[in-house]
Amino acid sequence: MIAAFPHLGPAAIAAAQLFSYLEIPHIVPPDNGKTTLEQGIKISPEEMCLPFKFMAGNLKAAYDAGADTAIMVATCGPCRLGEYGELLKETLQKAGCQYQWVLIDSISTIGLGELTRRLRLLTEETCISRRKFVKGMAMGVRLIFKMDRLRKRASERAGYLAEPYEAVKLLHETDEKLKCAGSFRECFALIREAEKMLDILKRKKGADPVKVLVVGEIYTSVEAAANGRLEEKLMKLGCSVKRHIDISWWIKYTLMDSLVSDKVRRLFLPGAGLADTVGGYGRETIAKILREKSCDGIIKIMPAGCMPEIVTKAFCEKLQKEKNYRILHLIYDEMSGEAGYETRIEAFVDMLERRKNVLVRNRHRLDQHRFGVDR
Repeated sequence: MIAAFPHLGPAAIAAAQLFSYLEIPHIVPPDNGKTTLEQGIKISPEEMCLPFKFMAGNLKAAYDAGADTAIMVATCGPCRLGEYGELLKETLQKAGCQYQWVLIDSISTIGLGELTRRLRLLTEETCISRRKFVKGMAMGVRLIFKMDRLRKRASERAGYLAEPYEAVKLLHETDEKLKCAGSFRECFALIREAEKMLDILKRKKGADPVKVLVVGEIYTSVEAAANGRLEEKLMKLGCSVKRHIDISWWIKYTLMDSLVSDKVRRLFLPGAGLADTVGGYGRETIAKILREKSCDGIIKIMPAGCMPEIVTKAFCEKLQKEKNYRILHLIYDEMSGEAGYETRIEAFVDMLERRKNVLVRNRHRLDQHRFGVDR
């Protein structure tokens, strides 16, 4: 068995380390880019979304390199991701890729016994003990959480730095080192080193950056190649960036889904406006937007044709009209023009900065009027 898996943010780094630790032969597909997307477009149905085409391109490249077993996370529900495993299987078979498939689904959907059986397929050709397998999975999850925490700290702190691009550079360099790391221990050491370097980056005195919340469909949010590296662009523009969804969030949500029913979860999403889940974590996105009070603006991203996000987009447009939320909608597909997106993002950030400056000046004048002093 030679395993392969599609890219999804930092998950590919953690998966590669896990398979190396378990001594399972594997192939990591080339990083997502123009070549991967073109390969995916060539073999995918025309109406499929951008994430599907990226994943199809990943697995086609891995199969051509010698992989024979595809590992993929799949969630059932209204979103077409619930059918992605079967759709990818059929698409790749037509392209000549005869994979053995291992779909990792949530316990609430397939049950603990079936999930255990599927995971056992990964180790049936090796002599891996259950203890080592569990330890490897735990370290893989821990690595994902640490990578996400580093990215989150760097994204939020970038706007407070004298040179915001230094935070982007640090993340790039750390990712490249992690890809070449030889063990989990080395990965953890690299992240600790990056956190120390982030802490010593020079701060900008009196900085009050624009705070932007990024929300939307999970793949487009997590995989930088699918959103034109939106987060990095915002960081370079001097914004403090928060992203609602990452792999760590998905792991915690999936575990909660196995323990808590949907009816109970609704109690923790007051005012979300969507009585039922629409897939793609759209209801959770709306709840996050309604709860977020500290951001100056919101950028909502989605792949073209994503059914759950179409519903969520309509709800967000209602919020814009009725409650004056400042939301920029960005829709990505393979025909996207980079310059057009950059212009819209820069204009949106400029608008937020102007509005923030006006509010600060007005607050300053009000304080002078109230207290009779220059504050």
